[in-house]
Amino acid sequence: MGMEQKDKGNLLFHNKKENLSKTIKWLGPPLTAKPHVAKFKKKHKKTFTQGKIIAANVKRKFMIPEELINDLKKDDYVKEKVKKLEMKK
Repeated sequence: MGMEQKDKGNLLFHNKKENLSKTIKWLGPPLTAKPHVAKFKKKHKKTFTQGKIIAANVKRKFMIPEELINDLKKDDYVKEKVKKLEMKK
């Protein structure tokens, strides 16, 4: 995450579901980038191809959106860059 601005901004999350799935599909590099594919496979043990890229299903750290928001509120970088952080249902 990178924010390049002088003034603090607002960060709003909107989630249609109550809870998130336990895993998320993480897209990796194109299959033609062999060194990067090898590094991706080393980090993610169970990989698969999707078209011309490699991917993996990765376990989420947060499945309840409010837990993610609460964790972000504690992050020093987010505190520095974001004036208001909330979640709308």
